[in-house]
Amino acid sequence: MNTKIILKMIHYMLKHRMKPFLNYSSNNDIWRHYKNLVTLIVNMNKLSMHKFALLSNKYIYSTREGRKFYDLRKAEYLDINYSLIKALRDEINLLRIHGAESLFSRILYLAASVNRLDTTRESVIKHVRKLGDILTIPVPPQADSARVLDHVSSSSRVGFIVGSIYTWWILKNIIDLLLDRDVLIEIILFKDKYEDYVSRDDVKRLHIRELSIDILYIDPVKIDLEKMSRKYDIILNTNYLVTIYVIESLILNKKSLDKSRVNIINIFNPINTPLEEVFGLSPIIISLDELRNRI
Repeated sequence: MNTKIILKMIHYMLKHRMKPFLNYSSNNDIWRHYKNLVTLIVNMNKLSMHKFALLSNKYIYSTREGRKFYDLRKAEYLDINYSLIKALRDEINLLRIHGAESLFSRILYLAASVNRLDTTRESVIKHVRKLGDILTIPVPPQADSARVLDHVSSSSRVGFIVGSIYTWWILKNIIDLLLDRDVLIEIILFKDKYEDYVSRDDVKRLHIRELSIDILYIDPVKIDLEKMSRKYDIILNTNYLVTIYVIESLILNKKSLDKSRVNIINIFNPINTPLEEVFGLSPIIISLDELRNRI
């Protein structure tokens, strides 16, 4: 894979970024917003999907349409949050009763399935309707990296880099299972609002404080995975922007992602994006070493 994939992803993200304006702007304003987003690309001094994602997100949140779009997405999720958590918890309890193996791998594969760049309420509901089927199929090879969780102990330290709020119902159940094992857990969130990602404002809405776990806020502009890796035995990443940052860093051979110092497992679905060319059409759970080999 070379820098062409970066350009293709920027083009894809440009279309993705237009959704708030296509939904809520007048025809004249749609054209104006499109030109402004294109200008962000033209003015970048180097090709970077991570930088474009940040710049375009900042632009979107500066608009009425953008704030309305993402506020509504979060409201739609919060409306079904408890039902989603309970539905998955019930399925997990059934699996435990029947002695299912590789429980964490199965749940993380579900998280990877849901964690798309364009996750929607409708796609989440479709997954809920098929929970029994998804969780009972044999764990596919692309979920092998998740097996490390099946062997964690009370001495393990696990960091969760959280992305879209639409993955929270799955992460909540994983966290509950790990807390039952007395695993030390920390949630990692962005300091600033980004798309529909879990933010500082959502901590209370999702009752995260009630879990009695620590929360670390990081700067999405300066993602220091090496520094984070010193704190945790495992970092589980469902934050699509961080995944994009990791992929771009590997393409550009950045030294900050030395495999001996960064222990991140990326959990995502490349479907409907240019990343399909590299990772195929299936959800993927992949360590940094494996990711480096694919790229």
